[in-house]
Amino acid sequence: MKLHIMAWRNIQRNTRRTALSVSAIAVAAMAIVLLFSLLAGLSNELKSNLQTFYFGELRIRHAQYEKHANLNPLHLSVESASRLIAELESSPALEQASARIQFPAAVYEEGNNIGVSAMGLDFSKDLMEPGTYLIEGRLPRPGEQEVLLGSSAAGSLNKGVGDSFTALSTTLRRASNAMTFEVVGVASFPLADVNSRIYLPVDTVQRFLKTGDRAVDVVMEAAGEYSLEDARTAAAAILESYPQKEDLLLETWNRIPSSYIFIRMAQMVYYIAGAVFYVLASTVIINTIMMIIFERTREIGTLASMGMSGKDIVRMFFLESFFISTIGSVAGAAVGAGFTLILENTGIDLTSAMEGVDFEISGVVYPHLTAVNILIAVVTGIIVASGISLIPSRRASGIKPVEAMKSI
Repeated sequence: MKLHIMAWRNIQRNTRRTALSVSAIAVAAMAIVLLFSLLAGLSNELKSNLQTFYFGELRIRHAQYEKHANLNPLHLSVESASRLIAELESSPALEQASARIQFPAAVYEEGNNIGVSAMGLDFSKDLMEPGTYLIEGRLPRPGEQEVLLGSSAAGSLNKGVGDSFTALSTTLRRASNAMTFEVVGVASFPLADVNSRIYLPVDTVQRFLKTGDRAVDVVMEAAGEYSLEDARTAAAAILESYPQKEDLLLETWNRIPSSYIFIRMAQMVYYIAGAVFYVLASTVIINTIMMIIFERTREIGTLASMGMSGKDIVRMFFLESFFISTIGSVAGAAVGAGFTLILENTGIDLTSAMEGVDFEISGVVYPHLTAVNILIAVVTGIIVASGISLIPSRRASGIKPVEAMKSI
């Protein structure tokens, strides 16, 4: 009888043992699919948040701004920002170019001086799309002394729609200036840092800080079918004819130093978590297969006494493990993929787990299923289970038939 037929019949002979083996491998494969899909979702979430709330896909800013950012150096900014934005938007490779101005401010309220982080932006086309997160009121209108509060900022200032407050900040020329704003909206953003800011029309901020037609950042994204590199090339060509070109720095989001640090940190955490779980899942598979083969030492002795060679015994157990691991891995990966597809729509609420953690991840994470994740789970189960079967089966096949048959 051919070995593969004998191996297939053996796994059907003891259904309880086979079911145990298949179940253990299936659980490990399912868990690997779920974990790696969760890690992929976290990675996508980090990428999306960095692009949306911080850097855009491409960013133009003064080359020296980052070095002195803690001093609020408004003089190190992009001049003639509206002209530059118009030229950028005229390129078919670029879209949603808009100005941003970040600055610190102080609000004096009921005897307390409350520091706030503020941002001026173009509410009509900024990549943040703040209207998406609006929970009360409306967005500020261009040129008006109106403000949108992140819900955390609203709590800190104890302000709501219809209230007003006076903010104090430092102008371009390092003088102090104050302006009173009316709260017209409250938004709940997914990131704690973003949710603690106040948001104003960029032209109002330019008037408040006396910057003229300047912006700290000009952010944009690649249009439609154009790649990030195509968009960068187009933006660089426009900057070549720009009077301030020697002072400005054009960067893609994944090459910005602070963004790169975030990505590297996240990747390190994800890889470590994945590696640890990979080892744990492999341990479950290894223990199951070794237990089954050692339990069958007596059977190995019987086969040897009937004339089966040690090599054939090893091959037979290898084929059994291969069949069992294939069934378990495929079944587990399929179940894991099914759960992941559900979670891709519903998400996993990590709000309580992420509380107090300063990382650019939203409270609700959506796992992302990929063919690679499924393949990793299936291949892991098959290779580990089949490969590990060689160790105990080779050891058992070397035992003399009489000794093996005495084994309990």
